[in-house]
Amino acid sequence: MSGALFFHLTTLGIVVNNDHGFLFAMAAILWTLCLIVLILRKKYIPIKL
Repeated sequence: MSGALFFHLTTLGIVVNNDHGFLFAMAAILWTLCLIVLILRKKYIPIKL
């Protein structure tokens, strides 16, 4: 999703094939929800920094 957001913001643009920004909005929403899940479940992620 980070790659999708990056390319929408740099190469593709927000509106692709006259979709009124729907694909960008879906990518942004999914990225945000994944970030929320990671924050809520961080104690279950076995990464030691």
